[in-house]
Amino acid sequence: YVVLESAASVQISVIRTNGSFGPVSVDYFTRNGTATNLTNYTGASGRFYWADSDIVPKRFNVGIIDDSLPNADRTVQLTLANPAGGAVILQSNSIITILDDDSTVTFSSANYAVAENAGQVPVTIQRGGSTNVTLLVTMSTSDGTAINGIDYIPLVTNLVFLPGVTTLTVPVSIIDDTKITGDHVFNLDFSGLSTTPSGSPVFGLNSASVSIIDDDLGIEYLVPCPSNRLYD
Repeated sequence: YVVLESAASVQISVIRTNGSFGPVSVDYFTRNGTATNLTNYTGASGRFYWADSDIVPKRFNVGIIDDSLPNADRTVQLTLANPAGGAVILQSNSIITILDDDSTVTFSSANYAVAENAGQVPVTIQRGGSTNVTLLVTMSTSDGTAINGIDYIPLVTNLVFLPGVTTLTVPVSIIDDTKITGDHVFNLDFSGLSTTPSGSPVFGLNSASVSIIDDDLGIEYLVPCPSNRLYD
C-alpha cells in the first residue's frame, strides 16, 4: 500500500480465498517500520470473523499523521496472525509506504559573484525533501547598491519544479557600464511558495545577493612636478 502523508488514512483489505466452508477468523495488527505509531500513523489491531459461506473482504483503516516537515518516506508493517477454523494465512505480512510530500526550496549560495562584463549570472535554486509533488515559487530581484536598469535587468519569475526535478537555474542579466564605479550588490528573494496536489513546503535559504565585480580600469595623465621643485 502507498499513501501520501497528507492523506487522512489508508484502508487495508483482508480477503478469504480458496473456499468458504465453515467459520474462520484471524488477528490483524500494525507495527512500526520506519514510521512511528502516534507520530507518523495511528496503529490498528483487532480480529476478523467470517461466517460459513462468507467471502466478503474485511477492512480496517490506518490513520496517517502529516508532520508538515521534509523527511524521508516511512513504512508501517501489517501483520496477520493466529488463524482459526482451519484457515491458513497465505500472506502474513504487508507494508504501508507513507510518501513524504513536504519540500524545501533554497538558493544554492548566500552570495553569487559575477564580473560586470559577463552578460548574466546563473542563479541556481535547489529543492530538497519530497520530489513527488509539483513545487511553485516566485523569485525576484531588488536593488542594493546596484540599481536596476543601470547595473542589472530586474526580474520577477515564477518557477515550477515538476515531480522529480531538484534543480533549476535562472539567468539574471548584468549591464556593463564601462565606467569605474566599484563593485555593486543586488538582492534575490523568494515568495509565494506552494506545492500541488499536497504538501507543506518550507524555505531553506530564502534570500541571497549578487555581487557585480567592477572590471573597468582607469588611465590618466601623470601630472608633472613643477620645474622649480627640489628633491633630496
